[in-house]
Amino acid sequence: MTAAAPALTVLVASSGRGRTVRRTLLHLRAQTIADRLEVILIGPEASSFDDLAPAETAGFAHCRRLDIGPFDEVERAFVPGIRAATAPLVALLENHVYPEPDWAAAIVRAFEGPWSAVGSIITTANTDTATSWVEHLMTYGRHDETARGGEVARIPRNNSAFRRDVLLALGDGLPDVLARDGGLLDTLRRDGHRFFRETGARMRHLNPSLTRSMLRLRFHSGRASADTRARAEGWSRGRRMLYAVASPAFPLLRLRAMWPGLRAHPARAEMPVIAPLLALALVLDAVAQATGFAFGAGRSAVNAGLYDLDREPHLDAADRARFMP
Repeated sequence: MTAAAPALTVLVASSGRGRTVRRTLLHLRAQTIADRLEVILIGPEASSFDDLAPAETAGFAHCRRLDIGPFDEVERAFVPGIRAATAPLVALLENHVYPEPDWAAAIVRAFEGPWSAVGSIITTANTDTATSWVEHLMTYGRHDETARGGEVARIPRNNSAFRRDVLLALGDGLPDVLARDGGLLDTLRRDGHRFFRETGARMRHLNPSLTRSMLRLRFHSGRASADTRARAEGWSRGRRMLYAVASPAFPLLRLRAMWPGLRAHPARAEMPVIAPLLALALVLDAVAQATGFAFGAGRSAVNAGLYDLDREPHLDAADRARFMP
């Protein structure tokens, strides 16, 4: 009997060390439909992931490695994987997210609707430091258990799933659009595509727990995202400079937008500890956005992407022991 074709291809890009993907693979093997998943591990060289035991890549419809040469942006590294995938759906996962057992099945079910992309509920994996909570609130706070499901205007750029043919339709422009500063979601939305958040698809995200790492990541991400917004919306130089000048108001505006979620957040009891660092991160994000609007992204998209290749250097000792034993 011929095996059924995979329902979902999961792409994971990494520095090539097996320990960077080991825990994510463990959670993928625990999926209720693991035998319908194709997993493609994307690394820089032929020896990538040689330190994984055969049992760690077993239990899937397929699990293979893809050597694409050196890369420093995870998002661009996904492109060869998208082209090599055999399933009609592709999930672009970071190597530090841990899906719950029903995640894949819920994603596949969601695509029975008219959606081009489906996002998950993303919570924080490491909850013991204010730093990890601040990173979560700044990045996935709008996509965690406080978010509503159904059709939405925006889902996370990373750790979401897409119809493969929708991405391939972008042709030779796919690498640039998919890049951290490329505006993939804005491009798809302009083309009439619709997004859905599936509340039954849940995963935990491992955040930096070293404060210096989190703050550097916030700067590079803020600068890159500001430039992306301006380019995607075709802003004039004058409008860019106007937003740069207005940046001192950004922390208050963003805090106002975050406030309803913060009041209902599971971490609200810890807010007195989290608040000072969150305030610093919001101010730094405003400075970063002003820089992005005024001077462009520079190398910030690449610098931010380096944090996704290997999370271990950005964890404190307790989180390294727990998540990367």
